Amino acid sequence: YHNRHVRILLSVVQMAWDAVEGSGVLAAPISEPYPKVLMQAGLGDTEVPTIAAEALARAYNASTLPGNPRKIYNVPVGLPANDTYNGPHAVLTEILYQEEYSTYPRENTKTDRNSVHFCVREDEALTRQLVEFINSGRIVDPCENDNCIRTRAKC
Repeated sequence: YHNRHVRILLSVVQMAWDAVEGSGVLAAPISEPYPKVLMQAGLGDTEVPTIAAEALARAYNASTLPGNPRKIYNVPVGLPANDTYNGPHAVLTEILYQEEYSTYPRENTKTDRNSVHFCVREDEALTRQLVEFINSGRIVDPCENDNCIRTRAKC
C-alpha cells in the first residue's frame, strides 16, 4: 500500500463518520427552526473530550446554567426554567468528577479508561433534568444545590 491509499481510505471513512459526529454539523440552522437542545457532559471523561461538547455548545449558541461547576469561555450563563419561562433554547450541563478530572492528562498521552462517560447518564440530578426536558421541554438547573460536583465516578 502507498501513503495515498491510506489517505483515500481515511477520507472515505471520515465521510461516513461526519453524519453521526456532533461537531461535524457545527452550526445551528440559520433560517429554519430547530428543536431545543440539551447537552450533558462529564468533566474527566476519557472517551469523549469535553472540548467537543464546548465546541458544539458554541456552535449552537448554547448557554450553561448558574449551577454549572465551571465557566466556559464564550458560553454565556443563562437562566433555568421557572413558572413563566421554559429555559434557554440550547444548554450544556456539565458534571465534575473531581478524582477523574484531577488525574486527567494535560498532555496528549494515553490515559486509562474510567467510568465518567457512563456515570453521567446514571447521575440522579442529570436524569431528573433529562426527564423534565423530555416530558415538558423545560430546561431546569440540576446543579443548583451542589454545583454538580462529585468526588468520583461510581456507578
